[in-house]
Amino acid sequence: MPRFEIRNFRSQRGHEGPGFYCILWVDGVRAAEAIDHGDGGPVWWTWFDAEARRKFDEYVAAQPEEPYGHGIGGTLKPDADWVIARLVAEHEVRRKIARGIKTKCLFRLKSDEGKDVAFRTLNMPYGPDAVAYLRKKFGDDLKEILNETFVP
Repeated sequence: MPRFEIRNFRSQRGHEGPGFYCILWVDGVRAAEAIDHGDGGPVWWTWFDAEARRKFDEYVAAQPEEPYGHGIGGTLKPDADWVIARLVAEHEVRRKIARGIKTKCLFRLKSDEGKDVAFRTLNMPYGPDAVAYLRKKFGDDLKEILNETFVP
């Protein structure tokens, strides 16, 4: 599977929701500029590398159908806009974690699986006291402490 990386990321507010600007890198190659104006329209793409585009298109085509969710039945076939939006969302979560572990203790619970919860925050620095508190409070429900497992 190709390795995708989001760089030069900037979020923006649009008329129909959040938008973004980013550069997509595929296997270490500057592949494309992607712009979502947040206006309800498609993502604007400017491709820089044909081989990287081929790899990205193959990855998109290999994606399984996803349920619509939010109480709506049926499935959808992810397209390039959906995949870049998911990559951007993952990038934003990783960025928040990298920033958060500097001053707080971040963790995940097993009971949060399937919920729209990326992580939880304990408003104290990571250390033996924070770990002891989390293990005592959540016990077996504690899935991971991101300060111990996160690799930027």
